[in-house]
Amino acid sequence: MKKKDEFVIIGAGPSGLAAAYELQKQNKKIDIFEKSKSLGGLARSIKFKKCIFDIGPHRFFTLNNEIDALYSKILGDEQIKVKRLTRIFYKKKFFLYPISIFNTLFNIGIFSSIMIVLSYLNSLLKKKIFKYKIKNFEDWIVMNFGRKLFLTFFKSYTEKVWGIDCKDISKDWAAQRIKNLNFFQAVFNALFSNFGKKKIKTLVDEFKYPKYGAGYFYKKIFSKTNLNSGKLNYKHELIRINHKNRYVHSVDFKVNNKIKRIHGKHFLLSSPFTEIFKFMSPSPPKRIMKMVENLNYRNHICVQLIVKGDMFKDNWIYVHDSSVKMARLANYNNFSKKMSYSKNVHPITVEYFVYEKDKLWNYSDLELKDFAEKELRKTGIFLK
Repeated sequence: MKKKDEFVIIGAGPSGLAAAYELQKQNKKIDIFEKSKSLGGLARSIKFKKCIFDIGPHRFFTLNNEIDALYSKILGDEQIKVKRLTRIFYKKKFFLYPISIFNTLFNIGIFSSIMIVLSYLNSLLKKKIFKYKIKNFEDWIVMNFGRKLFLTFFKSYTEKVWGIDCKDISKDWAAQRIKNLNFFQAVFNALFSNFGKKKIKTLVDEFKYPKYGAGYFYKKIFSKTNLNSGKLNYKHELIRINHKNRYVHSVDFKVNNKIKRIHGKHFLLSSPFTEIFKFMSPSPPKRIMKMVENLNYRNHICVQLIVKGDMFKDNWIYVHDSSVKMARLANYNNFSKKMSYSKNVHPITVEYFVYEKDKLWNYSDLELKDFAEKELRKTGIFLK
């Protein structure tokens, strides 16, 4: 038998575990090193007081048959199909998403609806007649939906999530994120939702989900992975990537306040891009490090709450209220009944998107809980 190669995978999140699953088929020796004490990375699920929470709501939908088959194969009868219900919270009212023409008309009113149509026709005129050049995310949305709809349903939420002005976001990102969708397509889908077979991924009304949370998929895929005499190592914090002549030969981890060096033939790193450069030894040239330092990551805060009583029926709600910092609310009871021990006990996530320099990022757990509860009362979504 051919001698097994040594693969070192850093990070037991989706990419690291998927790589291990594929490598095992080639009889490769695999060692996985994870900083935390759980699988799944940012897609993991956590258990607290008999409830299960995801790190923000996750749904699975793909048009790729191979990936879809793998997902179903791994989960088997432990996956369910979930009917999607998501709404936009704007000016103390709920708007169905994907757009329902009648719901929108009722909430906005005839005058505002007429203004939305006129705004779109104005954008269409600029696009078709005057050949308006689209430069950024804002331009792309305005040209496809009109400025009125952009200000109503896109600007506030997008800037909350990404922390920058919509004019500073690439038009290519908008085209990829909301591809195949424009004003008339949205109205068409609202009126003829069952017409045709092709699904626009932004508008899917059903998705697959593991019974015990999104992170359960990663536990299952690991359980079906043979590391070929390798090992999964928890609580290993990467601190150094040692390289020579353009090849990585070893990595150093901090384990129980001691340094542990691991040698290998092949390395896969799923760490943030900026960290990979920061950990390299010798360090990259100063001009490279300067460019890396200019790259910013948007951080994510999940405030997990357990709420009893009647609750919203949505999987998640987009909060387009500029007076609060929260961006989304998720109710995991509406993903799977296995996420809670009672139908009247709801695992809720309040999501925030921040930079490390922001005040909110440095709040204690108690301060975050109090802040989220205060904002929920301010919106009146379910706390009064």
